[in-house]
Amino acid sequence: MSMDPHSVQPLEARLLYTATPAKPKVFPLQAYSGALVGVFTSDTPFQVVGGDAGSLTLQITNRKKARQYGTVDISFVLTKGSASASKFSPALGEVRNYMVDLKYKQSMTIKKSIVWSSTALSGDYTVAASIDPGGSIVAGKAFGSSVPGATVYLQKAVTDLFISNFSVTSTINRTTGNTVLSFVLNVRNGGTATARGDVPITIYAAHFDQASPDDVALKTTTLKKLVLPKNTTRTVTMTVTVPDGDVLPPDIYFLRISLDTSQLGTEASSTNDSVFSRKAIELN
Repeated sequence: MSMDPHSVQPLEARLLYTATPAKPKVFPLQAYSGALVGVFTSDTPFQVVGGDAGSLTLQITNRKKARQYGTVDISFVLTKGSASASKFSPALGEVRNYMVDLKYKQSMTIKKSIVWSSTALSGDYTVAASIDPGGSIVAGKAFGSSVPGATVYLQKAVTDLFISNFSVTSTINRTTGNTVLSFVLNVRNGGTATARGDVPITIYAAHFDQASPDDVALKTTTLKKLVLPKNTTRTVTMTVTVPDGDVLPPDIYFLRISLDTSQLGTEASSTNDSVFSRKAIELN
């Protein structure tokens, strides 16, 4: 039994074959008429972090009596202040050449794995789906048929390195020649993104438990190619040779450890990049 071409409403020009494939019928291109109604399911999250993986579930329904048949492209985007997608909206993911075949009031569900935008600024956004019946998502084309979704709060992915613990594990006595000081520190990433890059660490001798231009730099070492996921800690063991009295006169000093996070590029704050030893050290 051959298919009646007048009983379908194609969403784009495609070759559709009858039961006798000798002469394929080409249905004309028709602009999207709004016959498909879409809604995002309730599992759309309320808060997300840029760069994280996730998924969106879109349910589309045929609201017209004519059968809806053809392939569509669907673009999932973030919109700001409007539920209408545009070529400037941060893209989340695409579904290409998705087959739609729906009778009146029939529905189908499309689930798409996405990555939340890592370039969008923190704030409230609306998730929208743009249905393109043309079969090809091109900037500025067929973005008028948008399906609004739930509002989500997107938090821009940032790193936040700080020293969560700092312990001196040796004593020093310059009179006896013991000039090597050992200590352990925990570098923690309290941000929402993985920290990647080189992180220089500088050890200072300070007269007071607050940073000063008079602090004496004792040593700088670098954590090469650091990869520290969010909410994780790396333990670092270090040593420093304390200079003689000409460079560091006998006195009571605090040790200050400072991280240089400028090379990470996504650091939330640099105000917590330094930490002082809990106890002062007396140098003879």
